[in-house]
Amino acid sequence: MKNLILILAIIIFGCENKSTNIKVEKSKINENQIESKYKKLLSKFETINVDTFYVYSTYNYDNFKGKRIEKSEAKLFPNEILEENFSLDEIDIFACFKFSIDSTKIGLIARTPSMYSPTSIKLFVYDKISDSLISYIEIAEIWGDAGESMEKKSWLFLRSNKIKILTEKIEKSDHRAYAEDENDTIIEIWKTLYQIDFTKTKFDTTNMNEKYLRKKYFEILKKVSY
Repeated sequence: MKNLILILAIIIFGCENKSTNIKVEKSKINENQIESKYKKLLSKFETINVDTFYVYSTYNYDNFKGKRIEKSEAKLFPNEILEENFSLDEIDIFACFKFSIDSTKIGLIARTPSMYSPTSIKLFVYDKISDSLISYIEIAEIWGDAGESMEKKSWLFLRSNKIKILTEKIEKSDHRAYAEDENDTIIEIWKTLYQIDFTKTKFDTTNMNEKYLRKKYFEILKKVSY
């Protein structure tokens, strides 16, 4: 009798354990089948292989025209990006390029609203695990008004699943546009160069030694005319 009870206990335990395993497997399958809410948006970005990638902005948008995103997709971007949108009928955010950072993160380059037109180009980081945009930074921009102007351009470097960004910002003030003295033809120019790294979940400025950076990246910088 004791042996019979023992056999029945083993059978019952085995069935319960098998049932638990089935539930766990089903749970795993369901998790894998969950579709990302970013799937449609991500498909609009052109895939590129990044080693060194030059990003700049122009008034006619050049290579960064991109594909306009829909209103439903715009909700996936940070609120502050949408607050800069001028048009009531259309969203001025354009999907340009995407590239793999590592096994869980994708870099997204998008053209977004700015002071007068969508000339601000930003790099967003999409995280597959959290299914969200976890960080972003402006990497290119251009604008001008009443003699004042600003241009920002960047070089993206992807090495060993790590992003480094070299950014140059050029500001100008043309006295001829606003000076009362017609002989004041001075054009002031300020240039800054700095390096930004993406570390885990955010962008950080890691080097502002302009002299060092201009020497290190001399060959890259000289290819760009001002």
